[in-house]
Amino acid sequence: MSSVRLVPLLVVAAVLCAPAISVAAWSDDPSVNTPVVTAPNIQGSHRVIHDGHGGFFVVWQDARDRAATDFDVYAQRFDASGTPKWGANGKVICKANLFQGGPRLALDGTGGIIVTWGSDCADWSTDLYVQRFDANGNAQWSAPAVRVFNSPGWWPCGWVVSDGEGGAIMMIFDGAVNRVTAGGTLAWGDAAHPVWYSTSGNCWAPKLIADGAGGAILTWVEGDDVAIQRVDHDGDLLWNGGAPVILSDPGATDSECPRIVPDGTGGAIVAWYADRDDRVYAQRVDSNGAVQWQPDGVAVMAAGERTYSSSHGLASDGAGGAIVTWMGDDSPYNMFAQRVGASGALRWSSPTQLCTGGAYWLSTSPRKTVEDGSGGCITVWNRSTGGNDYEIIAQRVDMSGNALWDADGLLLSDVAVGIGTSPCIRLAGTGYGGAAAVWWDDRNNATTGRDVYMQGIRASGRLGKPTFPDADGDGVADDVDNCPDTANADQADADADGVGDACDDCPGTAAGDPVDEDGCSTVDEDGDGVGDDQDECPDTPSCATVDADGCPSDSDGDGVVDGCDKCPDTPSCATNIDANGCAIDSDGDGSPDGCPPAEQGCCGATGPVAPLGLAAGMLLLSRFRGFKGRTRRA
Repeated sequence: MSSVRLVPLLVVAAVLCAPAISVAAWSDDPSVNTPVVTAPNIQGSHRVIHDGHGGFFVVWQDARDRAATDFDVYAQRFDASGTPKWGANGKVICKANLFQGGPRLALDGTGGIIVTWGSDCADWSTDLYVQRFDANGNAQWSAPAVRVFNSPGWWPCGWVVSDGEGGAIMMIFDGAVNRVTAGGTLAWGDAAHPVWYSTSGNCWAPKLIADGAGGAILTWVEGDDVAIQRVDHDGDLLWNGGAPVILSDPGATDSECPRIVPDGTGGAIVAWYADRDDRVYAQRVDSNGAVQWQPDGVAVMAAGERTYSSSHGLASDGAGGAIVTWMGDDSPYNMFAQRVGASGALRWSSPTQLCTGGAYWLSTSPRKTVEDGSGGCITVWNRSTGGNDYEIIAQRVDMSGNALWDADGLLLSDVAVGIGTSPCIRLAGTGYGGAAAVWWDDRNNATTGRDVYMQGIRASGRLGKPTFPDADGDGVADDVDNCPDTANADQADADADGVGDACDDCPGTAAGDPVDEDGCSTVDEDGDGVGDDQDECPDTPSCATVDADGCPSDSDGDGVVDGCDKCPDTPSCATNIDANGCAIDSDGDGSPDGCPPAEQGCCGATGPVAPLGLAAGMLLLSRFRGFKGRTRRA
């Protein structure tokens, strides 16, 4: 087994010459953008994922300490307002001798992330490692990381998805797949004995998605053909007796660069490039591995249309189909999109053109495409404006094929500079029409070298905070905001009851008490329907009728509270009242004691019940009323 000396995680070297990153919110200026990292030397190989709450996680490989440790792996978390939460220029994921890079990430389901990366070893092999981090960037598994695969000779970029249980499923080039549990143990075999999804050894371009049942659906190129397979929660290969299911025409032509999205019913849709006619094809496979569309896939592009290898993107349409994006191969190299319905039929009469002015030569294609949450998609590309300068462009297309943003695409950045190569754009959507694009560029090459920047995009096609539900506009998404209707960006909650101070009607709730939506305790010791936090008469008898403060009333003034008073209309002249609130007629003359004979009471003597007396009754009532105004329970 190969080995490598790893420096302890989360040890960040101070770099005095690195410019500090501003804590400002999302930029709305394409000439500024939002910096992810501006540390010295080279940063890149970045990936981004939406955190599910309006913010984003970004990972990258970083050469700020290249002289000592070569490339290391860093990460940053941005909240919904665009503020970095893991310190200036990110937090160390792995710092070690030799090269660490090629990071990928997935959400862990509890606010954190699971990160994979490749690690060079002294024997020139490369292993894959994984570590889980909570929302604050703290490592959750044994230090320094969990070794997932031994992979001699191959660089194991570890594509990764959540397993839905706090762990993850990882896939590499060599034909291997494995699962790490929420506790950081390998579930399908140790690093030398994973599950093999391909035994030919001639496989590449792996991708995977979660299957929604604790497993994953994998796609890759097997020899010259696009293949697919499903692995379940226990590591069993479910389709075709464990052999790859071939989607493209076997052996007829080279098929390359598969992309995969879920079909919404436990299956998947895969799109790939076929070099026999330079077109993109797509195929749907159901949850049992059965091909749903025509053999060798549906041609997404019309006969005669051409594209390039690896120039296409794919997003689910949320209705059992998908939207494919690509770059045409004829000048002026425009970008296009087409939707394939659940049945395999093309839904738009002709491809939607994403820009009108052309993408210009040396541009990259719209490979990074995400669903917009409304049946459409968002995609990004860059176009050369001459020399080493690039513009970063985005476009949104609705489910009917209408381009929603600027006719020539939405300009995200007009200052991106790539020395010798284009800026490698990544994209993550919020599911509400918003997105964030991340890329590297050399705008600061003279001072810090190659940096990583990002730009938020609103559903309306404006730059700024990516669209996500935030009713009070405080930068905290509604689903995690402890005052969703009252702005409180700091989320202060002094009594730790889950309701923020800005909207807490009962700020002194006792620790551990359950509370209502107003932050008031639902504990009600006297059972009068008013929680102890708001009850000014906390010892009211259970039979009493109470007001909003939890205090009883006595409408006839006889000393027995309403609700407990069996004779609620006792005359005011009565001087002898029993425990039920009824007047007593000791001499049987038909009038309550204390009342003249002409005035009739409502109640006579009640037999065995002992007289209470007006004075004693009033004393009892005062006992209840005496609680009103007491200090509430701490």
